[in-house]
Amino acid sequence: MRASVGATTATTTEDERSSAGKETEKRREMRVMEIDDVMTIARRAIDRGHRPKEARVEIILPAATATRERAYAAALAKARRNEGESARAVERKVVGIDEVLREACEREVARALGCARGGARGEGYALTVKYKYGDDAKETAFLDKVALTMTKEERNERRGYGWGGGKKRKRDFGIGHLSSPEDPFEEEFATARRLYSDATRKLENERFTLEEIGKYTSVPPQAPRMRVRCVIEAHHEPIHVGGWYMKLDRSVTQSPWINRETGKRVGRGSVVEAIESVVLRRLGSSGAKFNSSGREDMDVRMLGSGRPFAIQVHNPKLPNASASDFADMEREINEKSEITGVRVRGLCASTKEKYHDVGKDGTENEKEKSYTALVRISRPATDADFAHIAAQSRLVIHQSTPTRVAHRRADLVRPRVIVSMSTDRVPGSPDTFLLHLRTQAGTYIKEFVHSDEGRTTPSLGELLKCKAEIIQLDVTEVDDEWHP
Repeated sequence: MRASVGATTATTTEDERSSAGKETEKRREMRVMEIDDVMTIARRAIDRGHRPKEARVEIILPAATATRERAYAAALAKARRNEGESARAVERKVVGIDEVLREACEREVARALGCARGGARGEGYALTVKYKYGDDAKETAFLDKVALTMTKEERNERRGYGWGGGKKRKRDFGIGHLSSPEDPFEEEFATARRLYSDATRKLENERFTLEEIGKYTSVPPQAPRMRVRCVIEAHHEPIHVGGWYMKLDRSVTQSPWINRETGKRVGRGSVVEAIESVVLRRLGSSGAKFNSSGREDMDVRMLGSGRPFAIQVHNPKLPNASASDFADMEREINEKSEITGVRVRGLCASTKEKYHDVGKDGTENEKEKSYTALVRISRPATDADFAHIAAQSRLVIHQSTPTRVAHRRADLVRPRVIVSMSTDRVPGSPDTFLLHLRTQAGTYIKEFVHSDEGRTTPSLGELLKCKAEIIQLDVTEVDDEWHP
């Protein structure tokens, strides 16, 4: 067998024999992989720029490799039949091509990257070597007559559904901002792995025993008509970063916002960009997904101790950040806050579980949030007004979906609780005051103040028997026990 970056064959072709020169066939059979080719794969790993703790090599072979291995085992069993060795014993001695390739490559890749070997699939760094063979479908066509026994989960997955039979979750633009796929090669490689796996499972059928396989394919296998192409891609599984952010500017959105009608940007920046521009550069990544415990409107500041957030950093080339590195990232983000309007605290390494849990600590309705609003009413505010506001405790209101978001959300009536309220006068402005609220999460504060043309009842204006409008709003606390 010879394997190379440009091409690979499981059997040496006649052209290769003629061009081998002085190299003997015996010496060729002893070679698993030419050292130059292994080093080419290792150099490809270096070129990708990753610096992982561990490196593993994944080999994805054409499905025809499975049929060729079975045919080779059958030929070997036939040759050793006279020696009294059983077919099963012979088959157990046949080492898979993928195992040989992996062993040959992984040692050199780890040495080239200066890291340890190994790591489980789905964790850390992997250099995937995928082989493509033009006659793959032709050589495995005889397997098409065998039905593959699959579990319910496997059938659902192949129909485009998630595990357990439920439909795949739609992307939630209200929670996450997706700037890149987690693994751009995932679908391609998963399909290739499935084709090879299906072939090996079908070959377990009783009609394809070592004694019978010769009825369906050549034993021993014939030399391939064409060379095999090789695709090499390096990828590191996502790592996760968490913390709390403060938004200090009323012209900054949480995620980048483009007006669909005009194609122009709304706002002068975003929380996502302010944080990711530093974190992704320092971790050697070009994309991420951002999750947070809710979001505030563009014209609303996020103050106090901040809003919890987590970032899923895709394909990081520098994944081994220390606590000191994260402190430096936090410092850099905060030094730019006068420009970006964004600060962070508690920036640190997180986990996949924490990333998915952000904003999901208990049920959403059990959480509470605190706000400060600058309110103006249609008459001078009195001490009696302030006393009436302060007397409200766990006030239940009913809110229809606000008109400003009705185009993207179902028109429902939602009960919400105003836990407590207090006020502060604004000197020199008798009709204006600061309203401090603690409310059930999910309460629309703006609509509670001005009633949204009666879609929220009771509203602040209704309680004070006058018109009320909100001038400015700040989030001052998010009641969330999540920690990165």
